[in-house]
Amino acid sequence: MMSEAILSICINTRNRATYLCETLDSILNQVQDGLEVVVLDGASEDDTQARMQAYANVWPILKYVRTDSPVGIDEGYDLSVQHASGQYCWLMTDDDLIASDAVDKLIAKIALGYDLILVDLECYTKNMSISLRQRLYGVQEDIVFRSSQDENFWGICANGLSYIGSVVIRRSVWFEHNRAPYYGSYFIHVGVILESATIHSVLLMSKPYIKYRSANSSWTPRSFEIWNFKWPRLIWSSIRLPLASKQISVPQEPWRRKLSVLKSRAMGEYNLSVYRVWLSRQLTWQQRFPFLLMAFIPKVALNILLITFCLLFRRSNTYTIYNLVMSSRWRGFTRALTAIMGIRLG
Repeated sequence: MMSEAILSICINTRNRATYLCETLDSILNQVQDGLEVVVLDGASEDDTQARMQAYANVWPILKYVRTDSPVGIDEGYDLSVQHASGQYCWLMTDDDLIASDAVDKLIAKIALGYDLILVDLECYTKNMSISLRQRLYGVQEDIVFRSSQDENFWGICANGLSYIGSVVIRRSVWFEHNRAPYYGSYFIHVGVILESATIHSVLLMSKPYIKYRSANSSWTPRSFEIWNFKWPRLIWSSIRLPLASKQISVPQEPWRRKLSVLKSRAMGEYNLSVYRVWLSRQLTWQQRFPFLLMAFIPKVALNILLITFCLLFRRSNTYTIYNLVMSSRWRGFTRALTAIMGIRLG
């Protein structure tokens, strides 16, 4: 019989069986007392069900739950926590990997009684062969915050919190408030943290225990909406978060930054349709022209131009270069260009 679970690793997935199995393999190599794994499958149409049933037959600690119909990312994670039994839940993604000592280190930190633990990551290429030398938080030593309302906490952690896989939370905190209002936000975990009145100690771990699979997000087609509207709207709508914390977390209207929109265009995230749906009604007639113009700039040319600029003047930012290359229609050409300039991307 399995001992009482201390840590439940909760994974929400749909139609990503191959990646999911790689994630599980990195976890199940570290099985120990007190560990539980919950996989919430949102009615996958690939072979996820067959593969997970095979895993569950071998690993008693794996709890596989399948819904009858697709669920959103927020509802999926909420359901996974509901099915978990651990004192803490690690909201893990379905395509990233964890370091070989991650479970052991986390359970040791959990024993110290933190209400929220944030795990750093290191970015890798999509095939996990090359490190892109990019971290999520990038701190040099562990940091402890007195609460999730601490201004320093938001100043250091806000951007990193947008990645759900970094969050290890006391399960009782999750059920403090109704989570349904955050369905569709893409950031239910941040909503839970914003509303909580019982997060009195937070640990930010400095060592990266997650290997992040870059250029593989399931929400890429909605990136512009998510980062320019959903994310800032969630932060700025918080009643509990002080104004200063909101201001250092994210601009209230990040879509007004033209260079950011230009980058979105180069990555194929911004086009005329996005302009019409999200920007045209936000702008006066005088303000519309530059944003409308950017929607017509040829994506391929702009993508190559930005890659070239980064190769010449931002060579250390291999994560940005890699994402620009992976979003290019001329991927073979842009890969060759980076190789000629001395940067190997796998």
